[in-house]
Amino acid sequence: KFNSKLYYVGINTGHLGFLQDVKIDEVDEFIDDLMSENYKVDSIGIQETDVVCKDKESKHFSLNEVVIKDINSKLFKADVYIEDDLLENYVGDGIMLATSIGSTAHNLSYNGSIVYPSFSSLQITPMAPINSNRYRPLTKSVIIPENVNVDLIPDNDDLVVTFDGEDILFNDVDSISSKIGKQKIK
Repeated sequence: KFNSKLYYVGINTGHLGFLQDVKIDEVDEFIDDLMSENYKVDSIGIQETDVVCKDKESKHFSLNEVVIKDINSKLFKADVYIEDDLLENYVGDGIMLATSIGSTAHNLSYNGSIVYPSFSSLQITPMAPINSNRYRPLTKSVIIPENVNVDLIPDNDDLVVTFDGEDILFNDVDSISSKIGKQKIK
């Protein structure tokens, strides 16, 4: 879990990304600004993801993204819902659910959109979707607001779900639900 009482600061070491307002050679100046309370605070929504399997349910929190793939790198197939409305019957390598903060990282490499960090949203990004006469999934990402559920009902039973770079293997998956919830970090 993230601690909403702490302030998080990113130090830019030369890579693209939000939350990296302080350059490495400006750390001393930043410390002076911090001591004199000369800084801006943004509240960023945390991604909450529930994975429901036949024998258990688990909740996970992430800041950047959740990636869902077949455990054996086979095609990933799932019905994708926004709230209770069917968005698509997805077929491809996997699906990424990226936050505004995660939009400039892994998500961008799959042609997802860059989203301003204070626009607390979740982005559904297809990962190498199969687009043929038989399969017609979306080939572009979809951005939805906070507190709106994205629900996946997978055809695949065994999945690897990656939360901010940490892989967890799940067997007999019934559903995955994710949203930007009420919990925030500063």
